[in-house]
Amino acid sequence: MKRNGSWMKQAIVLLLCIVFVGSVTPSAFGKERKNALPQPELSLYSSSAIVYDASNGRILYEKNKDEKRYPASLTKMMTVYAALQLEEDDNREIVLDEVMFRGLYEENASMAGFAVGETVRFKDLIYGAMLPSGAEACQALAIATKGSVEEFVAEMNRQAEQLGMTHTHFVNTSGLHDDDHYTSAGDMLLLLEAALQDERFLEAYGTDVFVTAGNEVHPYGVELSSTRLSELEALGIPEDFFEGSKTGFTTEAGKCLATSTWDDDVHLLYVGMLAEGDYYTHDHFADAYTALTYFKEHYENKVLYQKGDLIADLSIKDSLHRSAGTFYASEKIALYVPQSITAKQIKKSVEPLASLQAPYQKGDTLAKVAFTYEDLYLGEMALNAHQDIDAHPFLYILFSIWWWMSDSLVRLLVIAMIVYMLIWCLHRYRRKKRRRKNYRSALLYQRQKR
Repeated sequence: MKRNGSWMKQAIVLLLCIVFVGSVTPSAFGKERKNALPQPELSLYSSSAIVYDASNGRILYEKNKDEKRYPASLTKMMTVYAALQLEEDDNREIVLDEVMFRGLYEENASMAGFAVGETVRFKDLIYGAMLPSGAEACQALAIATKGSVEEFVAEMNRQAEQLGMTHTHFVNTSGLHDDDHYTSAGDMLLLLEAALQDERFLEAYGTDVFVTAGNEVHPYGVELSSTRLSELEALGIPEDFFEGSKTGFTTEAGKCLATSTWDDDVHLLYVGMLAEGDYYTHDHFADAYTALTYFKEHYENKVLYQKGDLIADLSIKDSLHRSAGTFYASEKIALYVPQSITAKQIKKSVEPLASLQAPYQKGDTLAKVAFTYEDLYLGEMALNAHQDIDAHPFLYILFSIWWWMSDSLVRLLVIAMIVYMLIWCLHRYRRKKRRRKNYRSALLYQRQKR
């Protein structure tokens, strides 16, 4: 019996060894995240500026991005963005009345060229606000969508809050100066990034010249030209350098600009505010060109994963779905960094949640991939559940055994264990059979003896 007990103990020890090997996982990335890449020394006229890599969600350069600034006509980006959220019909006809022009001529506001009494399309007002920066187009959009300027301004502030614009407060639709009408370069960047996701906004933002539909007042329509054209011509900047733009100027706000460009497949956004000047200076565009050109010349995308590459294979306790923790790159994944850094120098470390245990819902964050260069933190990418992950403890145990067996070494150990157990069971069965046979022989002998 002791011999049989020894066989059993050996089997149990071997099984425990197999379970331990299968449970070992790499330690999570735990290095202290130090400063990101040092930003370049740029000589800019703007008192506040920010350059943002929208393709990777990273700020590349910032200068007083959270300081209070007056937005001037950059306000009209929010006016157009909010109006587009409220009205889906670009061809909706709107009759322009006197209320839509009230106070604008007295304030010497910039105008698009519409007239009281004419009928225009909603789309015409959008382009009138964006290209020539028409204040009457902004007030018309406000009244047409919310019934009054006051109600529309409240909507603008609500939209700003939703976007996380914590340094912003609007009191009008056009950006005419008011001490209580303010924002920051960082907040304007949040607005620009969100607005560029709207195809209708993007189309108007990137248009140079637009002619409105003809009507009773303007039979051939009104030709609207972007304020950007004269600026680029004055500086000798190619017209196709910028994807689009929105400008702003008041004495208190200085020259302001929100713009963007592409460096191959990297989307770069720029906001500059409070550049000193007047209607005839172009320092805000010069700043944007300087900053964006720097990154185009000194940065490039480094490919970290090709499409189909395995990113991570997470072990999720109690999960019914083996593939739920496996992540492959659905497309090329790259990081925009200085040209001097090679892709091999960028370290990729998977950071799972403290404890991964089902259930999870689709979209829940399971882990993050951190990217570092030497001691510098470059950024991170979230790994979100691509399906609902149900849980069942008993089936998890069965699946775990299957997962462990996917490793060749573990598979050999398991096969050896199974063979070992089969031999042991066969040996035990034969011993029992021999004992029964001996017992029957002894019993038959005793009966014969009697």
